[in-house]
Amino acid sequence: AMEQALLTLEPELRTIVQLRLFEEVPMRDIATQLQLPLSTAKERLLRGVTRYRHRLRLLLGRDSEERSEP
Repeated sequence: AMEQALLTLEPELRTIVQLRLFEEVPMRDIATQLQLPLSTAKERLLRGVTRYRHRLRLLLGRDSEERSEP
């Protein structure tokens, strides 16, 4: 389910989430690698993680929280 949820993310978000959460690459390195300002990389990570968690809950049938997807 984790990989399935990850694959539903937009490519720009998927890359950052995968690098940070699964490969544990430091944010500064991610920003440099993707040629983004650090603040932009952090914002995309936050957006990506939020969407990833929501989609993972849906796949696992645990979407009892009343949060809507951004």
